[in-house]
Amino acid sequence: MICKLRSGLSLVFGISLGVILLGCSDVRIKGLAENRSYSSKSNLCLKPPENLTRINKVLFVVDKSGSNEAIGTLPGNDMDDTRRADNIQNFFNLHRNEAFYRWGYIVFGVELNQAQAYINNGTLNSPTFGNANQMQAAIDRHRATPDDGCTPYLAGIALAKRAIEDDLRNFPNEDSVYNIFFMSDGFPNDANSAENCGSTTPVSSSPTDPYILAVRDLVRVAPDRIFFSTAYYALPVNDPARMAADGLRYMSEAGGGRFADLQGSDTLNFEALTLGPHPESWVLKRMSVYNFNAANCSDGSRDADSDGDGLCDKDEIEFNTKFASRLTGSQQFDPVNRNSINPRYSDLFSYKFQVLPTGEGLRACAEPEPDEDHDLLNLCEERMLFDNQANGPTPQWTEQMREAGAGTANTLNPDTDGDGFLDSIEFFSLGVKSTPVNYNNIFDRYTGGITAETLLAEQRHPMRPTEAGPDTTDFRVTFSGINTAGENCYNVDLVRLPLFATRGVGINRVSGIPELAHADDESVVLLYYIITQERNPNGKGYLFYSYRKLHRQQGWSNGLELNNFQNFKVPEVF
Repeated sequence: MICKLRSGLSLVFGISLGVILLGCSDVRIKGLAENRSYSSKSNLCLKPPENLTRINKVLFVVDKSGSNEAIGTLPGNDMDDTRRADNIQNFFNLHRNEAFYRWGYIVFGVELNQAQAYINNGTLNSPTFGNANQMQAAIDRHRATPDDGCTPYLAGIALAKRAIEDDLRNFPNEDSVYNIFFMSDGFPNDANSAENCGSTTPVSSSPTDPYILAVRDLVRVAPDRIFFSTAYYALPVNDPARMAADGLRYMSEAGGGRFADLQGSDTLNFEALTLGPHPESWVLKRMSVYNFNAANCSDGSRDADSDGDGLCDKDEIEFNTKFASRLTGSQQFDPVNRNSINPRYSDLFSYKFQVLPTGEGLRACAEPEPDEDHDLLNLCEERMLFDNQANGPTPQWTEQMREAGAGTANTLNPDTDGDGFLDSIEFFSLGVKSTPVNYNNIFDRYTGGITAETLLAEQRHPMRPTEAGPDTTDFRVTFSGINTAGENCYNVDLVRLPLFATRGVGINRVSGIPELAHADDESVVLLYYIITQERNPNGKGYLFYSYRKLHRQQGWSNGLELNNFQNFKVPEVF
């Protein structure tokens, strides 16, 4: 059995003041200091966050196979480069002096079955996007290099994927749109021997076709910004049924691009194939409010956490006696020092991983880097949060988590597992090291069938999951319609936000994090929301965040103002 709360409430001008009265059974819950609970209402319409200069990045992936030259009595499909290099040159000439264009050039079918980047970072397998001079040099190199290989579609697609992943990683703040133009004159062939170059197996429309899968895998790198178009330029006499053309058309459909078949013409209008993102509405993935100066206590209550270290003040005092044998030398928990045990880790980490007998110990860590993703965890702390089955909302997200962080929290993603809750909030609320890196944890059920998602959203205590009262948060966000600008709008209703009696803490005692410093009786409250594009609701998106310092006696005296947010664009590739 657990304690149940009885509360006496009065409502004055939308501000509810509650004194908690307790009736306990098996679990002994200490009385909370008088807290005050505040309410407020507002509304929010999601404006497009991206106002950066758009960079058009054009990537040509061009067939250099031997069928471009004459084979026996059959004419070559492009012996003089009229269909490939000339058309590329014409398109390039239209845009070569435009400042916001970047160029990439990959050829496949060289050295029998290889793909190479003619615009690169120093080696032929390190593609990049270059300037006009580099593009002209790539076209010239194309003309000078003989056509004599197979038709390795997969090699060309793989190198194109690497080009975009590297570009997103190296230039995360650029608003880039990628148009890929994939050109071929024949059936795909990724064989390792010259005898097999004569493949006549076309790409199919099956979703399990390896070439369709490769294109979709490429586009998923940034699904709202990559457009994969294809062109077939074989002469009609060499493929009268246009069977290879159908396969390229299927690939363009899988890549969200367009398809062109030159048939008997030598002219290809790349302008007609060029695509770009349309203006699009953004949707709210999650909006939440969190008091960093309130914590779950070991006796089942919620109470003040003055230094925002994840341990409530009274626990820190009690732990000095309770775990005296586990504290070495002069180590003591201090309710007004976020790093009282270890300068690299907040006290909840020290308690969880060092003081408790079940802890595996804190990792040695150099001076932590700044908190780049704004989740109030440093690199040392993020690396302690781990799940060997780390998972996100999509297979691609899960793959990135396991490859980039080996199952640990990501230092460039404030919401590593994509559930909408910041990493620090998940760990501080539930005290389980896997929760920030396990999307499925939000569906875990506690007593009464209450989910972890509810506990996190309402800051309920895991020991009392069915009880929502004066010491828990009631924050409601509901869709209210679409305005005339096409923006999704939401009503935001903060029904209850409890504030506790805290002690003031200076910046030198809160890990040097200015947002967490506050005066006596103040609480640091984080209001944040994560938005994604409608077409990619499980994408990384943007974090908008604002820290407010609220006095327990005054609360949100100016109302719930949804302004002065800072934002952080979560990288799509790490």
